[in-house]
Amino acid sequence: MEKRKNLILYVVLLGLMIALPQTAFCWLTGWDYQREITLDTAAPENDFQVKVELTSANFDYSHALDNGEDLRFTDTSDNLQDYWIEEWDTLGTSTIWVEVATSGTLSFYLYYGNALASDDSDGFETFEFFDDSFATETIDGKYLTNWTKSGSNPLQDKTCQNWIISVYNNYNSEDKIYLFEQRDANPSNDIECWSFSRTDANTPANWTDEGVVFTSSQAWADGHIEPHGIIFETQAMADAREEVDPGVGTPKWRMYYCGKEDGAPAGGIHYATGFAVASESDLTSWTVFATNPVYNYDATQGYADPKVCIYNDEVWVGEAGYHPGVSADPQFFTVSSDGISSWNDKTKNWNPEGMVLGTLVPFTEGILITGRSSDRIEYNAYFTTDGNNKATYSGNPILTAGSGEWDQTLAWATIVVDKYGSYDIGGGGTYYMYYTAWNGPLTNTKLGLATSTTLTEESESSGFVKWNSTGSPIISGGIASLDDSGAVGIIAKSSFGMNHSLRFRANLYSPVSGNYSDFGLHGWDDAFDVNIPYEVFAQRYARSYMDILTTNTGYIADLGTTYTNAYHKYEITRKATSNEWFIDDISQATESNPSTVDLSPMFCENIYPPASGYEKADIDWAFVRKYYAPDPWASVGEETTSVVIPPSNVTITISGDDVILNWEWSGERTTYNVYRSTDPYEGFATINTFPVFETTYTDIDAAIMGTKYFYYITANE
Repeated sequence: MEKRKNLILYVVLLGLMIALPQTAFCWLTGWDYQREITLDTAAPENDFQVKVELTSANFDYSHALDNGEDLRFTDTSDNLQDYWIEEWDTLGTSTIWVEVATSGTLSFYLYYGNALASDDSDGFETFEFFDDSFATETIDGKYLTNWTKSGSNPLQDKTCQNWIISVYNNYNSEDKIYLFEQRDANPSNDIECWSFSRTDANTPANWTDEGVVFTSSQAWADGHIEPHGIIFETQAMADAREEVDPGVGTPKWRMYYCGKEDGAPAGGIHYATGFAVASESDLTSWTVFATNPVYNYDATQGYADPKVCIYNDEVWVGEAGYHPGVSADPQFFTVSSDGISSWNDKTKNWNPEGMVLGTLVPFTEGILITGRSSDRIEYNAYFTTDGNNKATYSGNPILTAGSGEWDQTLAWATIVVDKYGSYDIGGGGTYYMYYTAWNGPLTNTKLGLATSTTLTEESESSGFVKWNSTGSPIISGGIASLDDSGAVGIIAKSSFGMNHSLRFRANLYSPVSGNYSDFGLHGWDDAFDVNIPYEVFAQRYARSYMDILTTNTGYIADLGTTYTNAYHKYEITRKATSNEWFIDDISQATESNPSTVDLSPMFCENIYPPASGYEKADIDWAFVRKYYAPDPWASVGEETTSVVIPPSNVTITISGDDVILNWEWSGERTTYNVYRSTDPYEGFATINTFPVFETTYTDIDAAIMGTKYFYYITANE
């Protein structure tokens, strides 16, 4: 008997699922919108800052959070890039600086549209120098304090400077401290070692002389090496170093050491960093790494004394950056997962203490740093949370030189930590600091011990963490005011060289006749830690003049009253062949005879005040970025979305025994599933065996008399 085909009510319910647009290589999970940022010229070097400008013409502000907190930038492989929002203006132009990680990059992505996102804008990570907080941050520091010199001092007489590092090893419960020193010669390319239990910490007669445990055979360190940092690898570091699958590598001890090639000139300029590895069971037998040095010196600066710790799952290395003829300038780095490559400078502008680092001790909250003062009479303690901000222990110094004793001149210090970086070795509650010192000739170096049982915690303002300050600048609401109280200023002692640009936001008050303020990039004399600039690159006078030369006789641009008594953005760009001065991104002047001296940011107020009358300046923020001629220009692409628009204009056609469903798709091409149920609210099941690629589906033999079906169509990821 022939079947009757009756018109039956078919209800189509439209479904919605999230799908990734096919135009993107990948997608940042949790973000709804994406735009491709394209550069007209490729990023000229790694970690290059690119300016991205958003307006209502190229960006939909309604899709982002009110202040841009949900902005994220990634490379084409979905790796996040550091950025800082200089200005967010939904009615005008928003300016964002993005640090493009890889040289040669021509495009990257902007993501937005995440209601749960928190602000990730970070100038400290984006620029080589940055400050927009001006001294009000508080750091909770942890310090090992109340050090007492051992009554058995000196423990050992040597005939060299004794660069030293110590580590506690409890492998198979051996309970031993290992003390590494440069061999008893000056200089030497051998490292020797002693081992002893904690109970014999101040009894050298009971120490085991392990002999020479490492000898450099590489040309770069054939005449002088120093042990400085020892850590035990994490599993990830071992895997990365051995280039094996996760969990397959064998973690080993790692010694970072300072080396200097045989016949290198005097001074620290040729210091570089290498490392060797040793098995967990034997700290006296080291294998040199084939690609040493892992961190080399450059044409003007050496890197020495590599103290090391693991903090926040990163390898942190504290180097002493040597400048010709001057004392050490602390610098901190993190390296990649293998602990030996892709070094990143974490110290954008550390306020130098002129010290050589002693030991890095990691805590959950930050890193304890010990170091010797430049005058060699004391050891001090500092605490950092990010390599930029620091706190200084209020009870400094933690150890002082003796008066007329064998240790009247201090050299190097090391606090004993265990393989995981803990200061609490074995839970004994006693901390050990070995240090070297001398009285008289440098060749009379001797070894001493100080112990402590005190861990001190204190909170304090980080101060002008990147600046030296004179006078009393007023700090309020993130603004540093150089007031009319006399000679005050803030100075950053870090050098940048050519192809950099200083940008800052400031309010310069109307000048008082006969006075002047300086602001801009300044050079330093050979001492480098003397706060007297010998080359003024940008200088504003009380007569409202702007100098764009290294002398007062160069090109002068008159500020007049146009830019005073209001905030403006200023920028000084140091090109390879000329220098340029901008106000609010408008070029003011150019000089074509730039100095080759490295320059540093500086803001001064009334350095040489007259008998009466002062002027004022307020500084909001300042940063130094890399510059390239011409700077890459960023264009913002069309918006794409991860929010799939549901199928629309669904129609049903009955053809014989079949039900044919058709629909339109107004978004990106994707696939679909078709669900069916005899109940409009539950019981839906997928009826397609494979994803549907077209905008049509035929439900075969569905038009049977007496059956009512409800359909649900979804777009798939």
